[in-house]
Amino acid sequence: MVWFSRLYLFLFLFYSPFYLLSSLPTSSPTSPFCHPDDSSALLQFKNSLSFSELDCVRYRLIHYGDASSCQTMSWKDGVTCDDITGHVIGLNLTAAGLNGIIQSNSSLFRLAHLKSLVLSYNNFHRSQISSEFGRFENIMHLDLSDSNFAGQVASEISYLSKLHTLDLSWNFDLRLEASTLKRIFENTTNLTELSLSYLDMSSIALISLMNLSSSLTSLHLSYSSLQGKFPEGMFRRPNLQVLYLDGNTNLSISFPKYN
Repeated sequence: MVWFSRLYLFLFLFYSPFYLLSSLPTSSPTSPFCHPDDSSALLQFKNSLSFSELDCVRYRLIHYGDASSCQTMSWKDGVTCDDITGHVIGLNLTAAGLNGIIQSNSSLFRLAHLKSLVLSYNNFHRSQISSEFGRFENIMHLDLSDSNFAGQVASEISYLSKLHTLDLSWNFDLRLEASTLKRIFENTTNLTELSLSYLDMSSIALISLMNLSSSLTSLHLSYSSLQGKFPEGMFRRPNLQVLYLDGNTNLSISFPKYN
């Protein structure tokens, strides 16, 4: 069928992990020095956390099959600065063995020029995705997956109107309320990849998913406590290519009929 050739729907009955890959550019030894204000903020952020080699090894073995870099890794390898202004525009600290709580007054939120932030596969000890994340008004890629965030996602995350990819998945004690999701849908019109698997989305009215950006190509909602009838219109979205719904035991799905 035509619709099936355009939409690859994965409804696995068992475990089916997904790892969202962001397009963060990597810095090189020839990159310019970062702006002193941003360098200070980075140093303060680093000093507010501890390093766990055990966590680094565990995450890197699970996700990459190689943990040798835990011995030699450096923060500067994950920092990208603008060639002209020197402001930090990219920060990739995935599986860096970071331990600690990201407080609402963290110096991380002083990096106002960030376009990409990847903090996946760390242990932030049930930190909140606080309102301060809404300060990254230039950000296009945000990945906070599998990093032990908990509580309710602050509605201010909907302020990130330039987002192309958003991954909050695999934070098992993280909750996304209907009002926050509605604002995300309204403001992120350029969103192409959204991963919310293993979040608590039990309060979400499924019909609201129809308000997602028309540019969305990938949607991951595995094990997210969805309930009710999944809207058939989602299968007719012109750009949606990947959809994960496995693990939602109270979800009813009917495929559209075609002549």
